[in-house]
Amino acid sequence: MGLVVVGDAAVNVSLMADVDATVEQPGYRGYCVAQLDAGIALGWLYLTTDAHRRLGGRGFTFYNALVTEECSPRPENQLPMTAFAFGNLAE
Repeated sequence: MGLVVVGDAAVNVSLMADVDATVEQPGYRGYCVAQLDAGIALGWLYLTTDAHRRLGGRGFTFYNALVTEECSPRPENQLPMTAFAFGNLAE
């Protein structure tokens, strides 16, 4: 992803969705809803890590092809929507 902080985090969470099924019925609006849903989940992760001050956390967007490759093997048709990195590596 080109972001050092992601590699330095103790945990990386990729929020994924079945994009084909999501856009099948409502079209592009379905993709927007999937992004919104991932953003809400990312918001909850952020609030949780912020409550535990030492964890710290950040949300990220990325180049889909690179992150999709990094998340492989993955469930069929699942593509990453957004990512969240938190915690520091033990030294």
